[in-house]
Amino acid sequence: MNEDLNAKIVEEVRRQVPRAVEQSVPAVVDSKQEEVHEGVDKALNKVDTIVQKIGGK
Repeated sequence: MNEDLNAKIVEEVRRQVPRAVEQSVPAVVDSKQEEVHEGVDKALNKVDTIVQKIGGK
């Protein structure tokens, strides 16, 4: 009986995990992508500031 219950639990987990991962991964990727865009924008702003300071001399 214990083995049957364990087998059912394992089967249910294997059934649910891929669906949960598929649902959560796009949200995580979108979040990380937004962070990367923000980091790139900040870096470009710093470069622009440095170029303006060098060009202003």
